[in-house]
Amino acid sequence: MPRRCLRIAVLECDTPPEQTNRKYGGYHGVFSKFLRESADTLAQADNEGVLELAFSRWDVVTEQAYPALAEVDAIVVSGSKHNSFDSHLWILKLVAFIQRALATPHIRILGICFGHQIIARALGMDVFRNPAGWEIAVCPVDLTEAGKGVFGVEGLQIHQMHRDAVRIPASPLDTDITPLGRSDVCEVQGMYSPGRFITVQGHPEFTEDIVEEIITLRAKQGVFDREQAEDALSRAKRPHDGIKVGVAFLRMVIG
Repeated sequence: MPRRCLRIAVLECDTPPEQTNRKYGGYHGVFSKFLRESADTLAQADNEGVLELAFSRWDVVTEQAYPALAEVDAIVVSGSKHNSFDSHLWILKLVAFIQRALATPHIRILGICFGHQIIARALGMDVFRNPAGWEIAVCPVDLTEAGKGVFGVEGLQIHQMHRDAVRIPASPLDTDITPLGRSDVCEVQGMYSPGRFITVQGHPEFTEDIVEEIITLRAKQGVFDREQAEDALSRAKRPHDGIKVGVAFLRMVIG
């Protein structure tokens, strides 16, 4: 069968909680597993041969290290506990790097949660604390017509872990941007620019064990109250459509 190798740089914008970090080897490991499973699903669905995925790992917080754009095909911008609208030096450097990546024709980008917000910021959009509050664990997303086309489903069930949001202006500076969906809590659940990027506010890469660890940790820290935590834990085990997001991204990368 024909084989094609894709070079994917994972920009780690945070370190997972202890158990997740130990089990998967950071968000690099989480995304490697997620996208390899997505590649297997894509191969079965499209019968176009096997994709070889070569991952590189970049700590953009502490080391502030980045790949050479000529040496990668795609970039994943991970989630983070940090605020995408802050002005810490590493966040400003990340925004500037994403602006360069967006201007590089061969690069494809997947933005997840914080990464979705960073891409929006790089495009000149507002990112803000959502007055509607937290969205946690598996939640429904109502897809736009474009979203249905991109993901191949009528709606998404996807893990969430955020209380920040993106606002797409009525007349965006970059006019080649299409919203992908919304929820009752968050109006912009994803964005799409053909041949350039897919973003989602949710966490398609998350699994039940990852989400349960984060919820439990944040409940102990007082971030989530007891009712929030119990409700979220009750939904963490629900089936979700994360792989459909990974498949859509890989389809865009291979063109």
